[in-house]
Amino acid sequence: MSSIDEIRWKALSPWLDRALEMAPQERPGWLSELGRDDPGLAGELAALLEESDALAREGFLEGPCPAPPASLSGQILGAWTLEAPIGQGGMGTVWSARRTDGRYEGRAAVKLLNMALLGRAGEERFRREGSILARLTHPHIARLIDAGLSFLGQPYLVLEYVEGEPFDAHCDARQLDVTARLGLFLDVLAAVGNAHSHLVVHRDLKPSNVLVDRTGQVKLLDFGIAKLLEDESLPGEATLTREGGRALTPAFAAPEQVLGKPITTATDVYSLGILLYLLLTGLHPAGEDTLTPTELLKAAVDTRPQRPSAAVASARSRAPATMADNAVRRSTTPDRLMRLLRGDLDSIVAKALEKDPQERYSSVATFTDDLRRYLAHEPVSARPASFAYRAARFLRRNRAAVATASAVTAALVATGAFAVWQMIAANAQRRAAEDQASRAEASQGLLDFVLTDPGTSGHPFTTSELLLRAERSIQAQHGSGESQPAIEQLIHLSILFADIGENEKALELLEEAYQRASKAGSGYPDLRRHAACQLGRLLHRAGRLDAAAALLDASTAELQAQAPESPALVDCLVQVADLDLTKGDVGAGVATSARAVALARKLFPRSPMRQVAPRIQLAVAHRLAGDLELADRTYGEIADLFRSLGRERTFDALAVYSAWGLLRSDAGDILGAVNLIQSALDITRAMRLHGAPDEVLAVNYGQRLLIVDRPDEAQGYFSQARRTAEAKGDPDMRTRASFGLAAVARQRGECARAGDLLREATGFVEGHFPAQHPTHAALRLEMGLSHLACRSYPQAKAVLEEVVAYQARAKTTPATSHVLARAALAQTELGLGNPQ
Repeated sequence: MSSIDEIRWKALSPWLDRALEMAPQERPGWLSELGRDDPGLAGELAALLEESDALAREGFLEGPCPAPPASLSGQILGAWTLEAPIGQGGMGTVWSARRTDGRYEGRAAVKLLNMALLGRAGEERFRREGSILARLTHPHIARLIDAGLSFLGQPYLVLEYVEGEPFDAHCDARQLDVTARLGLFLDVLAAVGNAHSHLVVHRDLKPSNVLVDRTGQVKLLDFGIAKLLEDESLPGEATLTREGGRALTPAFAAPEQVLGKPITTATDVYSLGILLYLLLTGLHPAGEDTLTPTELLKAAVDTRPQRPSAAVASARSRAPATMADNAVRRSTTPDRLMRLLRGDLDSIVAKALEKDPQERYSSVATFTDDLRRYLAHEPVSARPASFAYRAARFLRRNRAAVATASAVTAALVATGAFAVWQMIAANAQRRAAEDQASRAEASQGLLDFVLTDPGTSGHPFTTSELLLRAERSIQAQHGSGESQPAIEQLIHLSILFADIGENEKALELLEEAYQRASKAGSGYPDLRRHAACQLGRLLHRAGRLDAAAALLDASTAELQAQAPESPALVDCLVQVADLDLTKGDVGAGVATSARAVALARKLFPRSPMRQVAPRIQLAVAHRLAGDLELADRTYGEIADLFRSLGRERTFDALAVYSAWGLLRSDAGDILGAVNLIQSALDITRAMRLHGAPDEVLAVNYGQRLLIVDRPDEAQGYFSQARRTAEAKGDPDMRTRASFGLAAVARQRGECARAGDLLREATGFVEGHFPAQHPTHAALRLEMGLSHLACRSYPQAKAVLEEVVAYQARAKTTPATSHVLARAALAQTELGLGNPQ
């Protein structure tokens, strides 16, 4: 095939398609007319058509292989007697043979060079194949036993006889599941990797060259067209390359083989990707089974294959019976197969099948490593839309950013704007657990009060009815007075209403408690300050950041002036630090948290549990500031304290495990993060909680599941969190859950679904958060990543430039967020063809 660069091929391809669709007798007139406008184009097309006709005359890629002559049966070659033909490879026929020199019994496969290739080039090629096979010693490569020339000068190779079947047929016949198939495929990779270590590229990997014998052992066959990398500078290499240039199988050819570009180990990686695609789905990545050899070659260059899970979905719609049979051969159903392939395996196959050799796995070893990591339920290097690979290339060119970027690039792909969003909601677990602890305290204070009279309704009370009854009882008993019991009970009741999701009612009661305490003047200053801090917390949760800041700042200033060593100041400082982090002022969050910890240690030297809340807050602040080691040590110390006190199944432990899981995720320990957040979920189930921690934990657990490519499970947690947040009227968690669902869709390649979710989220965010709230930036980043994943590069660039500009204007933005946004923008520029 003529050597044509990729850009020129794309220009010629549509014209060549038109020509091939014409009847041969119509082409000369069409070319003549075309030549009047573009003589160069017409000349190139004429040359390609002539080459195509020549190949057709030679029978290239068409029809069955010519049958080997039966007269060779019984011929003796050295110690071996030919018995029967068993196949034909790229460079010769293969016969079964038995050893007849009397030394020992044995069977072998004898390969004879095609007679048409005899002569200097053919002999040189045969000596070359013998040299290749002699150096390859591996349990999964057919062994070379002997080599020689017959008395007529016929070169032959005696190879290990493999009685088996193609490995895809072997897997189908035994209905091997995906895990078992991957086990066999790893053996294939081991064999190819061994060949590559000896500077040998196979160049013709296909099912018929990969057999499984009776013992279940994989054997790689037919190095008849293998290429020695070390031969590039040897005399005669041009002849050898030219002779072998057409020796390819269209269904398994790499783009560089079709285009006449250099052959490297990446060529075998591409063919292995096709084999893996077939093994997992029963489908060819080019799509239709009826494609001609020419169409297959064109598809190798021009057509980006569907991801395996998407191909299964398409085949199920197009030919449900066929896809059902394919699934049965894998001991599953089409739906389950789709879910199994979606995520890691989709990404692994996509990386192996990149059109550009530089974007594939750099070696068979890295391909193998990703499959082993998948089987071990560990994160893999491949990522959707090859973003991780391309971002890594960008970061390597900017080495100063590598230390920060290496820990977060994978998280960008899987979780998108979650990195920014965690700046907003990183403390949600602690706040939620505090809500639960406050509820327990409030429940104790109201228990006798609410249940002294069983009522006369004749039916069980719902939680809401019970709390409304408690409110009526408080009003009846205390009226609008400013007594301490009335104020305390209103504060406790507001916490309980917040816990069941009735945030407006909770705010109403807490504002009433604060007003009553304020009217009491100097009578209950501590109670008023406590009410102010609790009200600031609820205003914060409702997204009313300015109102929360004003109230908390005033209360903190008053406490510092009038009660600088009061427990109420510790609580207020924790709430102020939490608000600082939500607003993105990480430095202030660290400083305020440290003040709260120091004061708690001074006030409660013999009560370590009273120090836990500010210590958790400080750990969260350190995490967002990038001091992961210090934060991790703090969480570990607190967890040890809980275990020593028998409090590992409490609300406080719930807060610690949740926040600790986020920290481990930031540090790159994704499996550790999943385990810690799972521990927090176990606590909620053990305590039969149905309140705020459930949706907070569900979102954070879903984020980590996405990073380890478990999108189906993640979707369930995000959906649960969104329903709960909607019922509670919690805009923060509802938005986080919506971002999670959009990230799931993006990871699956469901661009339309991701777009719909983000458009819906846009309306919600605009209606529930003030313009300066960082949620808007998180949403825009999520939209930019969605455009990027779907290769809508102009739209991605516009949105991501807006995000980067916002970050530059913002008072503070976490370093990880800066790196993530800029890495995404860099990837967009690459997609637009702007490498600089």
